[in-house]
Amino acid sequence: EVQYGDYNLKGGGTTGVDFSFGKSGDRAQWVVGASYFKQKEISSAEYKWAREPVPGTGLANGSSATPGGRSVFAPADGNNTYGGLCPLAKDDSGNPIPGSATCNITLPNGANYAGTGFPGNFIPFTTANRFNFAPYNLLLTPNERKSVFGQVRFDFSPSASGWFRGLYSERKSANEAAPEPIFLGTDAGVYNDWAETKLVIPANQRYNPFGFDLTTIGPDANLFLIGRRPVEGGPRRYEQDVKTWYAAGGLEGSFEVNSRPWSWDINAMSSQSKATQTNTGSYNIKHINQALGDPAACAAIAGCVPLNIFGGPGTITADMLAWISPVVRDRSKNTLSQASANITGELADLWAGPLSFAAGAEWRRYKGEYYPDPITVAGEYNGVPSGITIGSYSVKEAYAEFDVPLARGGFWGKSVDLSVAGRYSDYSTFGGTGTGKIGLRWQPADELLLRMSWAQGFRAPSIGELYGTLSRFDATLVDPCNNAASTTPKCVADGVPPGYEQVNPQISVVTSGNRDLQPEKSRSFMAGAVWSPGWAEGSSWASKLDLGVTFYRHTIDGAIQAPDAQAIMNRCIDSRDAVACASYTRNDRGQIVRFEDILANLGTINTSGWDFTAHWLLPETGWGQLGLDWKAT
Repeated sequence: EVQYGDYNLKGGGTTGVDFSFGKSGDRAQWVVGASYFKQKEISSAEYKWAREPVPGTGLANGSSATPGGRSVFAPADGNNTYGGLCPLAKDDSGNPIPGSATCNITLPNGANYAGTGFPGNFIPFTTANRFNFAPYNLLLTPNERKSVFGQVRFDFSPSASGWFRGLYSERKSANEAAPEPIFLGTDAGVYNDWAETKLVIPANQRYNPFGFDLTTIGPDANLFLIGRRPVEGGPRRYEQDVKTWYAAGGLEGSFEVNSRPWSWDINAMSSQSKATQTNTGSYNIKHINQALGDPAACAAIAGCVPLNIFGGPGTITADMLAWISPVVRDRSKNTLSQASANITGELADLWAGPLSFAAGAEWRRYKGEYYPDPITVAGEYNGVPSGITIGSYSVKEAYAEFDVPLARGGFWGKSVDLSVAGRYSDYSTFGGTGTGKIGLRWQPADELLLRMSWAQGFRAPSIGELYGTLSRFDATLVDPCNNAASTTPKCVADGVPPGYEQVNPQISVVTSGNRDLQPEKSRSFMAGAVWSPGWAEGSSWASKLDLGVTFYRHTIDGAIQAPDAQAIMNRCIDSRDAVACASYTRNDRGQIVRFEDILANLGTINTSGWDFTAHWLLPETGWGQLGLDWKAT
């Protein structure tokens, strides 16, 4: 089988080839096969709606890290406004505060630093200077998959057989994003001391145009934010290579008890997935710190090249990039082992038919391992430091199911059937829990089927949800205390000073797994009907017509999810919720520098509604038969 597809010739083309063959004999059957699939990328730049960080908002939600660079700092002379480029802060009465000059500057879009000293050709930073990162990102990521598989089955006797199947696959995929931003300063909020609390750019650093020290250290800290987007280094690229193998085998058979049929099976399975991710286009924040620091100290470090972070686009040279641009490789491995046994059959003959029964037991073990690059472990990567993480858990389960025929014919019509099921699960991490299900199926006539069910559900946290290491993403958030709102009592209570202005709508948010997570539990109720009118069947316009309607109501307690960061911030300001307010930290300038959005068991999620379906099978013709399906919710 060969297939090809495309997305309006704007990229994303797919190619697939599948091949299989096998043989069947008197007692043995086997089949082997291979497949290949390739998908090309689609850039966000190809679609108008995807070319802005938030559609329809222009640069309002763009990044403060720009090719020209944004710098926010207090000059050495706190009363020097440099001709209004670094205005004084104002008190509650609107009067200038002596010594409070603050610069919030950039270079004209597309320009390099020109002149000597400060202010040079720097200008005030405005929304028009923000960086639109959206067109650099991918809507559809490229990937290539190759796999081979095989299966064999052997009949030992008419009532017993064995089987084995195996699979190996490899996936190579990639993702690409805008050139990585470098955020430095006490307001950076990047969870890295090399950027936030250990950085000094001395006055004699080769590319410092200001003539005074910029520091993030101690009470004299005057460097609040540098946002530089080194387009010279190209886009961020993450390349994944995932190798997966799967092997399973089992025995199955059948027998009779008092002329009633029974069947059984015993199975075992093991699978493993190994992944390597190679990241280019990122930066070593410790090396950036050294390249911006004391020139003598940099000169004493082999390979260190002073960094021009204030010069504008194109001024970071290849030698500078070589010092600050590592190749980062992370490794991970996930393993699943499983064994199960099942039996099904008929226990007895009741007044309306046979009482069917099924039971079984299962054991599973999950294990996950993550090995970040040594640069990440050492805290030198331009991101959140993380360490090696290994976690595992196992589960033992048993279940039983009964199908009970309640009526056949008579007052109740064609049939009434009851199904009852129960399952007990024992997790090594959470202990034991039970779930159940009950269902009723009533067919009063050939044309009408009524059904109803109630069930309990249970979902244990995955390996990643339990043991996932820290990761950071830059969320576009609107601080409710920005600008004039900073003077409201609720914002003052949150540590926001008068005149506060949010310097960057992109706030770094950290999330991770949570070993204290508890399982999700759910309850579901469904009731519906299917009508298959006899007058439509076999007519000139239909072979069959089915019309269905179902009401559903689902409730999930303790849903596992990272709370919405914007909702957390709003809840803290609006209601002073203690848990929400503890999720983030402001510095003495009011800027949010820490935001932890860890996975948690949230409240209850209720969902209810109606499903409508229609299936229309047209009469068969000489060229085939056409069926139409319609679904709505």
